[in-house]
Formats: sequence, C-alpha cells, structure tokens
Amino acid sequence: MGNLSKTRDGHSIPVKIEVTRQILDHKVSGKAVLPAVAAMEAMAGAVKKVMPDIEVNHIHDASFQKFLLLKDEADIIDAFVETQLIDGANNSRQIQATFCTRFESQKSNIKRTLRHVTATFGRGKIFKPHPIDIAASLEGKGFAVDALKLYRELVPFGASFQNIRGSLYMTMEGAFGTATGGPIFNGGSEDAVLGSPFTSDASFHGACVWGQRYAGLTAYPAGMGQRIIHARTKPGEKYIFRVFPKRVFDFSLEFDINIYKQSGELAEEIRGLMLEDFTKGMTKPPPWILEEDEDNKSLSLLRDRVTDMTIVELVGVSGLGKYCLAPREQERFDRMKEKRGTSFLAARMAVKRLSRKLSGNYYNTSPEQIETVAPDMEKPQCPNLTDGGNFICSVSHDKRFAIAVTAEAPIGVDVEQVSDRIHGTQKYFMHQNERTLASESAMGSIQASLRIWSIKESVSKAFGSGLTDAWKRTEVTQVGLASSRITIDGQPHSAFHGTIEDHIFTIVKLQMGTVP
Repeated sequence: MGNLSKTRDGHSIPVKIEVTRQILDHKVSGKAVLPAVAAMEAMAGAVKKVMPDIEVNHIHDASFQKFLLLKDEADIIDAFVETQLIDGANNSRQIQATFCTRFESQKSNIKRTLRHVTATFGRGKIFKPHPIDIAASLEGKGFAVDALKLYRELVPFGASFQNIRGSLYMTMEGAFGTATGGPIFNGGSEDAVLGSPFTSDASFHGACVWGQRYAGLTAYPAGMGQRIIHARTKPGEKYIFRVFPKRVFDFSLEFDINIYKQSGELAEEIRGLMLEDFTKGMTKPPPWILEEDEDNKSLSLLRDRVTDMTIVELVGVSGLGKYCLAPREQERFDRMKEKRGTSFLAARMAVKRLSRKLSGNYYNTSPEQIETVAPDMEKPQCPNLTDGGNFICSVSHDKRFAIAVTAEAPIGVDVEQVSDRIHGTQKYFMHQNERTLASESAMGSIQASLRIWSIKESVSKAFGSGLTDAWKRTEVTQVGLASSRITIDGQPHSAFHGTIEDHIFTIVKLQMGTVP
C-alpha cells in the first residue's frame, strides 16, 4: 500500500488516466468529458488497493456530480480517489469513494478539490432481477433507429463510443438493442476490474434516445442507485441490453437497465439510472424522433371489451426470447423454421405477459414455468400463477404483430394484414349476402372482406374448433370499420375491429348461452 496516503477519515489514492484520441470521443454538448463509467473503473481499482477482498462489482448510490472536461493538449489526467470505510447493511463493509481532481486558479493561486463522481462499493441490498421474458420483448407498436443515424443525429459521440450495433428498438415500454464491448479501453487491460465500459455506456445511449422520443428530453447520466456486475463484459463481445423506464420528471428520467450475454446469462444490472437534461429544456431533440400517436386510439375499443390485451411486434422480441420457453413451448419451437418460430415466440411473450399481469406475480415465477401451450400441443393457454388454473384467452399473429387477449367468456382474436389476395378466397368463407355486403361497402371490398374473414377466424378460436364449423354457424349482417354485427347459430353478437396502419385486429366474445 505504498501509493496510499492516509487522511483523517480514510485514504487518498493517486490515479493517472491517459488522455487518448479514444477517450476524447466521449462528448456532451460537443465537449469531450471523462466518461462516468471510466471514472468508476478507476475508483474500483483504487478501492481494491485499500481493501482487496471488497466486492467492487457491487456499486451503490453513484452520483456524477461534475463533468471533467478534457483538453486535447493534456496528456495525463492527474486525479485521486478518496476512500472511506463505512458500515453497510447487515454488518457488511463498504467503501465510499470519490473521484477527484485539483483545480488551481491562475489569478489567485488558490487550489481547490473538484469532486466528479461519488459511489459506494461493497455488497448491499439485492433486488430481484426483471424476468427475462419481460426483458426479451416490448409491448406495443415500436420504432427503430439505425445505429448510424442514432450516433449522427441523437448521441453525437466519436467512433470509439459508437457501440450500439444494428438498430435500437423502442416502444413506450422501453428499448433494447445489441452493444459491443468495443476495443480495449484507453490502452488498458482486456480484463478490466468492472469489465468493458463501452457496453454499459452504449446502454445509456439507448436510455438517452428513449428519453428524446417519449419524454422530449435530451438527457445524460447523472447517477445511479445500484450497479451489479455479474459477469464482466469483454472487448469485442456482443451483448443484449434492455432499458426499463421507471419515472419521468420535468427535466430528468429514471431507468433500470439489464445487460445480457448472447447466451441469455445476466451480465450486469443497473437500478435507478438517472438521466438529467442539464440545459433544462433548452436543447431539443430533432423533430423526427419525437413520439407520434403510437397508442393507436382505434385499439381502445378492443381494450374496453376484454379483461386484458397485449400486442407485441415480431421485431419487438430480442434474441433473449428463445431462452424463455416452457417444455411444451420448446418442443413446438424446435420443430419450426425460423419464420414461423419468430411469430411463435412473439405470441408466447404476449401470453406470458398477460399471465404475469393478471396473476399479480411479475417476479416470482420463471418464464420456463409459464406454459402457454395447452396439453393438446395446439391451443394456447394463459396460466393463473396463483391458483394453478388458466385464464380464458385467445392468440393471433401475422407477419408483423402478435396479439393475446383474455376475457371472462370464450373469446377469439385475429390479426390480418390488408391484401387483395382476399378476393380469391371469398367463395370459400363468405355467404352470398356477405359478398354483397363487401362489394357495396363504403370502406371498399378488400377492407370489408378482410373484416368478414377476420370475424370468422375469431369465432373459430372462440369455439376452439375448425374454420369450417365457424363458417357454417356464423353470418355477418353488417360490416363496419370499428364494429360489425353478426349472428352465431341465429343469435346476435358483435365483432369489434381496430387497426394499426394496414393491419386489422378483430375480437369476438361469445354471449352467455352460446355453445362453442
């Protein structure tokens, strides 16, 4: 411990950080600043010198208090880390550390200490991780941003810190993407104390872009409640990150973030990441990123008529989806080709979400225990995780969306993409009067015919029988944009429709006394 100087309350450990072209790529408002994750790496190394056996992979109450501006002409950052031993929870030992520099006024020759980052190291309270099936998908209609455009227009960092790959996918519920561990950071070791800083930094970019789209804020990291590193990320490796928005304030945002290995193993989790708009609204996101009306109002009519409903885009399921399957789900998935498997995964994620939501049991059941394929290996089921039963449910998917609904009575749901191919099949499923309805409809023959087809698909799912039976027993007497009138075995029923762009969603709920 020869490099440690004793202070009244702890130790002061000198730290030198080389200012390379790589580190100068980290910019905020066009100015190069030391990344907070790089300061935390230096702090963790210093803490290990003071107490080698402390668990520096557990970090709490981190505060990014003051940017450390970097200058091109400076070769070395002369800094130091102040440490203090404190008592943690359950008689554990923790160390509070602060990354500091010294500033000397050229006018007065007065030196003062600037404190940039403060954090506590050592095991603390452990939270239950977000279930991987919730992390693996996002609910609702989404929006994707290509990484090249993201770094060109939204997070304008230099090349070294452009580590999101492919596209960032977002809905109101959050964001996910692929990030790399980047190159070896700043000429250091491949086996850094906290792992590659590039991976977590890239996940922060995902949170930043979500904030621009859904909150209209250009915000940057200001602190975090907890960071637990389960497996250190490595340079050159790819990881999947998931951003969970928690709260939105006037000029700040709070997130949780999980980072996973490609194998599905949780590598890192961050709780209570705070992003702050330091300009207090003066810096505006570009207009193209701002949220449109994604919670499509036409779907509200459907939501009002079911117990609950979940819509997931097929691209809204990350590579983690295949690690969430129960035994019967896995058996079916293994027999599928990639295209069919993608829609199957999206439907499974949608039903598991409903199962957790309706059971009030988001965190206590692993996704492998939520079996959404019935014993007949064909029909869907939505398990009640509290009593072992099943909620009444129905599932459908097309080339873009999967939808799952639950209700208190037998229900069927269908989603169809608008296509003129429906004209070639009308004679098989439409009665003569239904063909007349479609041909005379103000919405056009294609839209009307698709609604009639979708109604009969929904009825067959509510019956739990084949299409032929539904075709015979169901007749559409009036077809509309948002609702249609039908008879089933001569008894009046209603069908309801919603749309997202060129996709039509239909639900039919059987009335009391209707025999499936």
